Amino acid sequence: MAESAEEKRGREQLSRMAYEAQLLQGQGRALEQQVGMLAEGAAQLSAALESLKSLKSGGGAALVPLGGGAMAKADIRGGESVLIDVGAGVVVEMGLDEAVSTVDKRLKDAERTKAGAERDMLTLTRRLQVIDSEARGLMQKLNIMPGE
Repeated sequence: MAESAEEKRGREQLSRMAYEAQLLQGQGRALEQQVGMLAEGAAQLSAALESLKSLKSGGGAALVPLGGGAMAKADIRGGESVLIDVGAGVVVEMGLDEAVSTVDKRLKDAERTKAGAERDMLTLTRRLQVIDSEARGLMQKLNIMPGE
């Protein structure tokens, strides 16, 4: 039996919805990765910030990276300056106050960016829910079973 024009349009619309849903799912996976990397970066910045604040208050014990995942315990006392990576492999010597301020700003930026990505994920999830609901309604209207 020949398919009516309405059924044909409905199937084409379902196809477009499925395509959009696939694109959104791909974007969602990319956003999940981005949020994970931002969370990891924020955790590292937070640890660095706490270490810098500890140095400001007189120093103390610290773990010093040696490379290859090896660390050494060290007792750090009254350092007045630290080396901070400012990007592109460039390291700058900064006073402790400036270093704390720099790392704190980076941490806030990372948290703000992470929050934005999480909002984007929520928006994307809502759009996928709308597509799912509309597709189910259209399938019911056209009397199509899932998977057909």
